[in-house]
Amino acid sequence: MSIKCILLFCVMALATALLDPCPEPESLRPCGCDFTGINCVKVKNISQLEAAFGGTKKTMHKALWIQGVPVDAINADTFGEFVFGKAYIEVCNLTSFQLSALNNSAEYLSELSLFGNKLTSVDYKRIAVFQKLRLLNLAQNNIDHIPAFAFKNPSLETLLLNTNPISSIGAFAFRNLPSLKQIELRYIRVKRLAAYSFTIPRHNPLLQIILSAGQIESIDEKAFYKVAPLTLRLTMNKLEEFSGPVFKPLMEAMTLNAKRINKLGQAKIETREPHEATSRDEYLKTAECQVAVLLYPLGKSGGFLVGLGNRALYLSHWKRAL
Repeated sequence: MSIKCILLFCVMALATALLDPCPEPESLRPCGCDFTGINCVKVKNISQLEAAFGGTKKTMHKALWIQGVPVDAINADTFGEFVFGKAYIEVCNLTSFQLSALNNSAEYLSELSLFGNKLTSVDYKRIAVFQKLRLLNLAQNNIDHIPAFAFKNPSLETLLLNTNPISSIGAFAFRNLPSLKQIELRYIRVKRLAAYSFTIPRHNPLLQIILSAGQIESIDEKAFYKVAPLTLRLTMNKLEEFSGPVFKPLMEAMTLNAKRINKLGQAKIETREPHEATSRDEYLKTAECQVAVLLYPLGKSGGFLVGLGNRALYLSHWKRAL
């Protein structure tokens, strides 16, 4: 056995040793437990859930699953002394979730999903406590606003906010997410991207910003100030004008970022889906675009010069430009 294999075995053994064995089945019922974590899909109400975690001994487990059960609130003491590395509390019709319920997990929690509930807001100050959080899924809730300086999580890589009735995003909402690699805001109701709403001075160079299938009609010139994603997707919105002051600085920043990581051919801003093209030629041109962003209107021809990193392509299907 190689030294590398021995070291890997030791690391895995140490990690396993840090996890506590499952509690007695009777004490945890109706939840179940195995080496993957604790599963509470058979819970009928909040009283059963609190009773299951009523033990006074602090125990650590890989994950927690509470999915599709009729629990509308998670209180501060719901999980007692239990500690989790990941928590998935999904499709439960939650209207209230006190993040302090996971205080004991603050040093360990790497994934938190509250997908498919009815939450109208998030305790942004409390969420910042989870410094090792890598994934946060808040999709399909009732969140209608992202405040300024909302998120402050140094390890967060993936932030999912799809299918929320979000009508506004505050300045610097995502500024303090230096590890961010993917942010998704599909099917939201923002009509105008405000100044500095997507300012993220430090982020993963592979960052993808997904804003497709929304209601965006206009973009402030500073909306993408100091951000350089590898991909920006604006498809299926209501944008009719592509302003040079908005997109030209963004393209320049994206090009520099792509060059640094040797991925210039992969940098792209998607403003329409290939199937939206009106002819085979336009389809091919759209599909070939590496950075599909309007730079300069070309006079009376009705076409526009579209940047492709170190190349350019003439497209005719954009109708208007500022």
